[in-house]
Amino acid sequence: SGLPNGDSMAIIALACGSHHTAVLLEDGSVWAVGIACDVPILIDRAVQLLPPGRIQLPVRQFDATFEKTVIVSGDGTDVLELRLWSSSLDTASTSLANADHDDDDNGDKLDGAGLGDVTTSPDWLEELDADVKVRSVHNGWKHTVIITD
Repeated sequence: SGLPNGDSMAIIALACGSHHTAVLLEDGSVWAVGIACDVPILIDRAVQLLPPGRIQLPVRQFDATFEKTVIVSGDGTDVLELRLWSSSLDTASTSLANADHDDDDNGDKLDGAGLGDVTTSPDWLEELDADVKVRSVHNGWKHTVIITD
């Protein structure tokens, strides 16, 4: 629940990772729900990870891995890695301190807190030549494979 504009905003793509689900809406925004990996808290209302207009549509890839959602822009020049939660305890603690909590029998519940962490330039992207276009990104447990044009 919690996607903007109710039924009027079309879902362009949906991706499921190990602990989260992310959706790409027709305005280019990305929203997610799931279980935080670094802080075991349920985020049960969609939180915005990416505002509209940040990534070129249509996208080449919208996929989820264990803890990331990977987006490759339509022209292959931009790659984003989005996380519903941060591995940085300082960032998570700050977000959690500002969020509404409910304690219940299933543990803490976090409603709509923004734990989003956008990496616009993954480390490996800097190693590619400027004219190289990324076709897709595939993340394993401890490795990443990048396919280029």
